[in-house]
Amino acid sequence: MTTQQTSEDMFGKQKTEGENLYDNLNSPTFDDSMGGGNDSTPIVDQDPAERERQVNEWKDELIKVESEIVTLKQVLGAKVRYAAELKRKIGITPFQEFRQDLSEGIKSIKESDTYQKTNDRFHQINDKITHTTAYQKTSAVMKTATEKTTSAMSAVGGVMTRKMGDLRNSQTFKSVEEKVEHAYANVKAKVKGSKSEGNFEDALREETAAGNNGGNTPTESPSQPLPEEKIPLSLYELNFMTSERKRGFYKLTVSVSPSKADNRFIGTSGAEVEVKVTSQVKIENVDIGIADKDQSSSARTTKLQHPNKAANVLEADYHQKIIMKFQLKDKTTSQLLTAHQTFVKLTNEKSKKEIIFVAEADSQMTNKFDLDIGASAKDFGYSSGKYTVELIVGDAVIENPFSWVVADVNLKFSDDGADVKEQVDQYKKKKDIEHVFREPEKTPPVVLSTTFTVLVILPILVLVAIWLKLGVNVSQFPMSLSAIGFHICLGLIFGLYYCYWTHLNMFQTLRFLGILSVPTFIFGNRLLSGIAAKRQGQKNKQATSFKW
Repeated sequence: MTTQQTSEDMFGKQKTEGENLYDNLNSPTFDDSMGGGNDSTPIVDQDPAERERQVNEWKDELIKVESEIVTLKQVLGAKVRYAAELKRKIGITPFQEFRQDLSEGIKSIKESDTYQKTNDRFHQINDKITHTTAYQKTSAVMKTATEKTTSAMSAVGGVMTRKMGDLRNSQTFKSVEEKVEHAYANVKAKVKGSKSEGNFEDALREETAAGNNGGNTPTESPSQPLPEEKIPLSLYELNFMTSERKRGFYKLTVSVSPSKADNRFIGTSGAEVEVKVTSQVKIENVDIGIADKDQSSSARTTKLQHPNKAANVLEADYHQKIIMKFQLKDKTTSQLLTAHQTFVKLTNEKSKKEIIFVAEADSQMTNKFDLDIGASAKDFGYSSGKYTVELIVGDAVIENPFSWVVADVNLKFSDDGADVKEQVDQYKKKKDIEHVFREPEKTPPVVLSTTFTVLVILPILVLVAIWLKLGVNVSQFPMSLSAIGFHICLGLIFGLYYCYWTHLNMFQTLRFLGILSVPTFIFGNRLLSGIAAKRQGQKNKQATSFKW
């Protein structure tokens, strides 16, 4: 069974301008009539034979749609895996995607109006706090302590630098440095001298033995320059293709270590290099022809050679089917193989509409294509005429993907007017959806709502009237940072409740309330502690006056 596929990105390559391999793909549209056409007769009033015919037609359509869904899922899964492979090659990790999403989320929060307003309010509160006397005194004390700490650390750094300079200028350090430089120069000269006569370890051993014998090593006269030696760097080669490698992706792990274990050498271990082995393919045993659906007669097939096109135009009607089979082989080893993408595209010469199907491989690695003309008539829009059959083969490890025009076929669909269904343009404007909302419920009378509002505001009005009559005593209000901060935070909390009533949701309100609760608690605690201390001082004063 063949199923329809989309023609987007067949070989994973970007289409160049003017390349019309996969454009104008028209997927089969869903028939709103579902086999019933414009017949408005209810199914219960239809003839039993007609009803059974419609049910069978719907069942066939359902089987076909389910088969298309399965194929689309397979293609989508392959594309998802290929996208993940591309991300892995580019270096995009899931952690990077999560970090990018997190950064965008934080950025959107910071750019929100609520965050900006809250930030401005906190800046205003911060400005008020920084201008208080207590804050300025604390800032001055911290600044003085920081300056003293910095000066002390600078003094310690200067002492350490001076000690290190004295140590480098000492005779002992200079003697050790000269010996190390001398040993390194001799070892380097011996290593460069001959690659076949010795190695770095032997030269280092000889230099150590010479140092133990009193340092009597032959040296060149200062007036005679050392000869310049031009030795090419060591080059290591690995012929990866000495043995036959199957096409695909390989991961090479490179590790470098000295021939003899030595802790002074640091080698490279576990360096990974990804290698892709590609191959060229050839297509053989290509047969294309027409066969009857009921298999009453043998199929008429034609053998083809790539890239030749069939000389004669094939003729097929809705009682027949198009069959094609072919094999893909490696040009070097002549082994059978399968490609990731094998498609058969049929293009109408007049309308240029394209229908694409998948050619699937069997257990013998033979790709087969079987198209039932009558069952696929809806996919072609019941449009009879001449079509071009094109074979498309591609894979990530195939060096020579190709698109081959195999043959021309003249398709003839049913002429019965009952079977030919009117095509529906899926892109035309749809009918407007009209909806009538139910009438809103009646609101209470205006007098009732006004009375309720007055009763809610009445206690506040009574409180203000009592204050005006008796007066407000604010002489006992403590003018301290804690008292002012506590009342400001309390007012902000009430303002937050109002914002929750107007436009904030519960989660935003809880977040801002959690932020405001911290300074409110601190200021409130200090305010209560100050009031308690003041009352305790007054009691002690009264007790002292009583004793006198």
